[in-house]
Amino acid sequence: MTEYSKAELVRASEKHFDEICRVMKAHRQDTRVSYALEPDLLRAAGPLKHLGLALGAYVGKGYDCKSEFRFLDYPTYEIPIEIKKKSSDFRYQQRKYGKDELARAVVLCAHHEHKTMPSHIDVIELSTLAAKFCNIGYSQHSPVDSGG
Repeated sequence: MTEYSKAELVRASEKHFDEICRVMKAHRQDTRVSYALEPDLLRAAGPLKHLGLALGAYVGKGYDCKSEFRFLDYPTYEIPIEIKKKSSDFRYQQRKYGKDELARAVVLCAHHEHKTMPSHIDVIELSTLAAKFCNIGYSQHSPVDSGG
């Protein structure tokens, strides 16, 4: 494995977070694009891959993407991903499949405001990454566009 300095890793990560911020700009209340759809979040796939999450094909049936996490020297972990603009939209899967049928999965969303996410469902909130790493002022509780 190639050794990188901390500064090199920070510079590389900044480029990836800048791209995630560009994607999130379309979903912020003050700069949103009208009718941006959930699959628009897939524009973050390239930066996410460099950060350890490789999204598979978007199939739109069952869970949206078969994906894998790969970090450092840890074993690759395959897991389905559900794409949601708002994590609360995951309630549809909860009602449809019930708690016993829902497999382990990750929800990739623009905004996480689901209050009762099952414990075996993880969430990656792109707006938090944008707020933390890009200083774009995206508050955790900022509304996102629900149209489209």
